[in-house]
Amino acid sequence: MVKRNRKKRSFVIRPTIDILEGHTLEDLTKKSFLTPSQIQVLQLRSEGYIQNEIAKIMNISRSNISITEKRARHNLEKAMNTIRIFEMIAPIIVKIGKGTDLFDIPKLVFDNADKAGIIVEYNAIQLTDMIREKMWRKLRGREIVEEFTITILRTGRVVVE
Repeated sequence: MVKRNRKKRSFVIRPTIDILEGHTLEDLTKKSFLTPSQIQVLQLRSEGYIQNEIAKIMNISRSNISITEKRARHNLEKAMNTIRIFEMIAPIIVKIGKGTDLFDIPKLVFDNADKAGIIVEYNAIQLTDMIREKMWRKLRGREIVEEFTITILRTGRVVVE
């Protein structure tokens, strides 16, 4: 990996990518949808380099850098969409109706998750705080005044909508 010393305008070769310390570029490409070039371009862009500078560092044209970056970002978007789809497959939906006490909701969530064999990532206090933060308009004191849903993902994450 190459890093530019901005003061002296020189370059230093680094064998690994800082944010993924301990992994070689080859290791990273085996575990992702990105090519080595795409990883290098994204890393350099995250460090503040512009495409012309990256082209000089990698000894390829700026247009190739542009195409590589565009494809990398497209691959990342597809990977994130894949994760979203995976998380939404067969989730548990808990409808919270009007008149429900805020402090009864964590038990409803845990009971539904237990039936499906899912371990929720949050404790009762965290769930209550999440509901207060996201659904404050639908609360009056501890009482729910407007219906909303809580989705329990297979991963244990909880989405309050």
